[in-house]
Amino acid sequence: MNLEAVIQAAKRVCKNASKELTINRQRVLEVLLQAKEPISAYELRDLYNLTVDYPIRAMSVYRVLDFLESMKLVHKLNFASKYIACKSLTGECNHQTSIFLICKSCQKIEEINVSHNTFLPLNNAIESSGFSSKDSQLEVITLCDICVENFKSNR
Repeated sequence: MNLEAVIQAAKRVCKNASKELTINRQRVLEVLLQAKEPISAYELRDLYNLTVDYPIRAMSVYRVLDFLESMKLVHKLNFASKYIACKSLTGECNHQTSIFLICKSCQKIEEINVSHNTFLPLNNAIESSGFSSKDSQLEVITLCDICVENFKSNR
């Protein structure tokens, strides 16, 4: 991943929405992009504060994350209360419905994208129940292959 190219793409997304990717927003996004796994707002704050002279407060991190989420630059994983940079900036996510596979054993998280047609029956069921699906993402609790193998070998 070319971090500078991803940041430039994020700046274009914000500019197209008549918003600005401020230096704090950019730095928070950079921390998320460099993280090897989803991280909490407090973990993000701690990592951010390692790189700056003036520390950022948790409340400011939450505001930045809200902004980045509204720009669809990050996803909030409700199950784990953690955040992950959106793959759209690297061209891997097209903001149809994202599915996050979360291993309940090791907490590994993988984002997969599926076509609109895959979700059409689900959307129809949602609408027939009197609800509307907006900017949906699904979090599916799973076991990753490694944990399945570990479970089998420990039997």
